[in-house]
Amino acid sequence: FGSLRVLLEEVYGSPERGFRLAVESLIENGHFADVEGLVACPLVEEDEFCRRAGLFARGMARYYTGDGPAALEALGEWSDGGAEGAPEWRDQARRVLGALIDEGLGDAVTARARDLASGLS
Repeated sequence: FGSLRVLLEEVYGSPERGFRLAVESLIENGHFADVEGLVACPLVEEDEFCRRAGLFARGMARYYTGDGPAALEALGEWSDGGAEGAPEWRDQARRVLGALIDEGLGDAVTARARDLASGLS
């Protein structure tokens, strides 16, 4: 097959397009931890969309493993940078932020979660 970069170019028109489709598909199917691993690969980490999607995925993965503060930090980085991604990502992030507010993790966490959630509306 040659290099992965060449293969993705032949199949998708560009390696970046192939990586983006992979990232989007993994997120759509809830494989957030897998996105983290993929965007850490040197071929993928160069793509800004994939890097930003990795922040979203990290936030979601941390939430589902029970690490609310780390989820809030990653979702904050993603949101502060423009909250790129499918509209469904914003909806998912709002639901997670709402759950973090309800968990009562302290005033600072609750305030940051409320601020982020309102920015995603």
